[in-house]
Amino acid sequence: LKKSQAVIIAEMNLGQMAMEISRINKFGRHIELVNKVDGDLISPKEILNSITAVWRRIIEF
Repeated sequence: LKKSQAVIIAEMNLGQMAMEISRINKFGRHIELVNKVDGDLISPKEILNSITAVWRRIIEF
């Protein structure tokens, strides 16, 4: 987290890992969660959309 501007977490659950990463996020980095709980896989397009959204947010600052 120290060297990143944002973290994207892809999870096939309710975001338990994202909660733990948020808990230790002492640097205030943006954490973006891409998750699904319905049994469908997270598509590469969904992950790419998240990367694009985070990138846009970063370059706006």
